[in-house]
Amino acid sequence: MKLPIRIAAYANGLAQLNDDLDLRLSFQAQFQSVYREYLGLIGVKLHLNRRRGKEFALVPTMGLRFNDFSDAWFPMLEFHHRNQLRVSLSYDVNISDFQLATNQRGGLELGLRYLFKKVCPIPKVKFCPPFI
Repeated sequence: MKLPIRIAAYANGLAQLNDDLDLRLSFQAQFQSVYREYLGLIGVKLHLNRRRGKEFALVPTMGLRFNDFSDAWFPMLEFHHRNQLRVSLSYDVNISDFQLATNQRGGLELGLRYLFKKVCPIPKVKFCPPFI
């Protein structure tokens, strides 16, 4: 079974409001055949520590996921540590009329992202015997 092509696009923005506060805006869109889904986020990034190697920030955010049903809004709180570790906690609040699957109940979500900054190089490997 051949699936239709899925297209995803996103845009993220961060604007400095003052020394300790940034405005965060994000938009995502996905399209597949006749199906569409959009996600918008707005929040602030509060820098609690800016010392190099000890950076720490809290990012309270409000988001809306919408499609043909106006699906859900979600508050989210992210913790950023050293631009390497992000932990997020959010709760979906369903607002759509589509009750068959959700019964208008939301759900708790936990996200974790870690960026590996030091990666061991891949060893060089010969793919052909030396006589070819």
